[in-house]
Amino acid sequence: MKVTLLGNCQMKALTWYIQQLNLNFDVKYVWTDIGFERFQGQCAKEDTFGSRTIPTIVDTQLAKERLSNSNYILYNPIQPSRVKHFNYEDIKQYGANSKLIPIGCFYLNRESPSSGNLKMRGLMKTKERSEKHNMDIHIHKIIMKYRVDQMATHNKYHPKVLYFLELVREICTLTGWNYYSDEQYNEYSRQRFPFG
Repeated sequence: MKVTLLGNCQMKALTWYIQQLNLNFDVKYVWTDIGFERFQGQCAKEDTFGSRTIPTIVDTQLAKERLSNSNYILYNPIQPSRVKHFNYEDIKQYGANSKLIPIGCFYLNRESPSSGNLKMRGLMKTKERSEKHNMDIHIHKIIMKYRVDQMATHNKYHPKVLYFLELVREICTLTGWNYYSDEQYNEYSRQRFPFG
């Protein structure tokens, strides 16, 4: 089974978590020329992220071929004005024969003096994008299920490990894939890859 992920640093980390579900899955991350803060650099193009190996496709033509041959494509629905290749319209075209799973971006600023207002704004923005792109997985519901300090790090775009574990649970429910064993869940919780 070929599973391809595209988007920001959260999606690159999610690539590793999806691979751990089944080592027989062929899981790859496609680098895009996305403009998310601090993620345009070399680390986005490398086959590693932190201490983890994450197979990454950088070549545009190879990425198009990969998308056309993927069973599942998990992606951030990025507007055409923000990215040269692989915006949500491109993904629908190249992945026409794939099961497409749009996933919103985690956004939650808990460090601001008015964090309550920012938290609500971030959640409302996430909810609006979820509805606009007809997403099956609602990021704002995952965030609201837990306390802010269980989900958010100091960086508004970098969620803690609990977020990734719960996002993978939602993906498994949607796809019918088997979720982690209790032992895996506890080990990944302890490792806290990649942001804490």
